[in-house]
Amino acid sequence: MNAHKILIALSFICIGIIITSVFWKQQLLLSVVLIMTAFIKEKLAPIKKGFLVFIVIGILGAATESLIIWLGNEPWTYKEPFLINIPFWLLALWGLAGTIFITLYEGILG
Repeated sequence: MNAHKILIALSFICIGIIITSVFWKQQLLLSVVLIMTAFIKEKLAPIKKGFLVFIVIGILGAATESLIIWLGNEPWTYKEPFLINIPFWLLALWGLAGTIFITLYEGILG
């Protein structure tokens, strides 16, 4: 077990929630802040192919959420969707979440 990676992952989960809660009305700013947060997380606790993971999970997570919204009689909606039923910043949030959870997984396995 790697306590340092676990602490970083848990800290960035909290940071991601706070950032999203504070900036959700400003889509472009939130996107930039989430990308910067992912960059900082990657510097503190790098993962293999971190940039690729960020991009792939960002796209797949946001696309899946968009599909669920579209197919599921709108189980939830976003106040200001930007593309395909979701706000633009959701791609960055999913990417950040993916890199954080891989860091947490690596920390637990140690």
